[in-house]
Amino acid sequence: MSHSNAGEVAPQFPSLPLEIVEEVATHASDKQTCIAASTVNQTWLSAFTPRLFAYVVLGKHFMKPPSTPFSSDNERLLSCVTTVKVHGIYTALANEKLLAVLNILPRLESLELRDVGFGWDRATLQSTKLLRQVLEKESLKRLSVEFSADHFSGFPLVLVPFCRQILSLSLEDTTVLYPLFVERQDAFSALTRNLKSLSCSQLIPMALRSLRLSGNGLISRFAHFHSQHLEQLTLNSVERLELDYIDSRTGTPSRAVGELLRTFGSSVQVLSISVCRPGDPQGGHPLNTVDLQNLHQLRTLELTLTMVDREADSDLSVFTRTWACHILEALSMKESITKIAITCQMNSQCVSSGYFSSSLNLVYPVLDFALGHQAGFLGLKECRIVFKLGGRAVCMTPAGSPDDRGGIDEEPLENKFPSIQQRRISFDAVSILENLQNSGA
Repeated sequence: MSHSNAGEVAPQFPSLPLEIVEEVATHASDKQTCIAASTVNQTWLSAFTPRLFAYVVLGKHFMKPPSTPFSSDNERLLSCVTTVKVHGIYTALANEKLLAVLNILPRLESLELRDVGFGWDRATLQSTKLLRQVLEKESLKRLSVEFSADHFSGFPLVLVPFCRQILSLSLEDTTVLYPLFVERQDAFSALTRNLKSLSCSQLIPMALRSLRLSGNGLISRFAHFHSQHLEQLTLNSVERLELDYIDSRTGTPSRAVGELLRTFGSSVQVLSISVCRPGDPQGGHPLNTVDLQNLHQLRTLELTLTMVDREADSDLSVFTRTWACHILEALSMKESITKIAITCQMNSQCVSSGYFSSSLNLVYPVLDFALGHQAGFLGLKECRIVFKLGGRAVCMTPAGSPDDRGGIDEEPLENKFPSIQQRRISFDAVSILENLQNSGA
């Protein structure tokens, strides 16, 4: 009960025990909620402070750390930081001041680097030492790097063997003009020289469990680097492997993917492959059957096929038959596979939903035959097929919904797959229409 008389202080109501408030804090889903909750009283402030400072973004206006020693309060806040995102600091991996800050975070678990990978010619012996210390932090378990391998930049793979404590590694090459860009080793000569000057730490097996590689050039370079450094780059414990590339007539991306699968596919339990064929549905090369034979522990298979441009209604079905169904046929006898997810999508903005529907009518029987065969995938328990068209804001079209976008009929999509439905598995099919401008055929 509060008092209105001047000079009187409102009584302090008893607070919930700290343990209960900390449990409440674990369910806070956004920063504004944490800010509001932290103003209740000291107990709530103590419980929500770690949530407020768990995620930190360092951008172009990053300031150098103070030269004076940190106070005990600052040290407590630093111990709250578990995830750091570095965005737009192009020379971040050669920046001594930034690397020094990352090294004083005792509980850093996840590091996200975006638009970095420049300035390797500025790498000093001290910056290289600090970078190695960051990568070798015992607390660091997730590393994600997005870069462009153009203009003597990128993420030098010579750093990967130092990521021995990391459980999840994601590398994405966003190079657009040069998808088959060959890494110029002289761009990293200063870094390589510095690494050789530093004393080598004892080699221990890599703890990596999840690996994601996106970009043709990156996948090819990684496969080559791995073949040249088998003793340093032990990848025998990778359980989840994600590969994203543009398929081409040269066959280079598929050969590199096949090499990776043959080399360390025996430990992979989840395989996710995303392939784009721009314009030509027959313009690429499928994976060889021998590339897939080493997937002894595979449980989940995720395939995503993307057409950017199209010439005929049959393009998507040709792509599905020559690429996805080839993989499905090669793996059909593996009883370890319990889940399959397939996504077929068109990203061209000029495709109408009517054209999309006519394309899908050719795809349905292809997938139904590949997945509905009773003698294949005997361990299969769950199957999901998704068809996507268009741009950004996702709009789900559930089975049996009214045909208000043109071209998509009212029949439940599951009915398009009678053979799959006869199997005693969990199965659903979904159409996703995104930001369509024209619904006419």
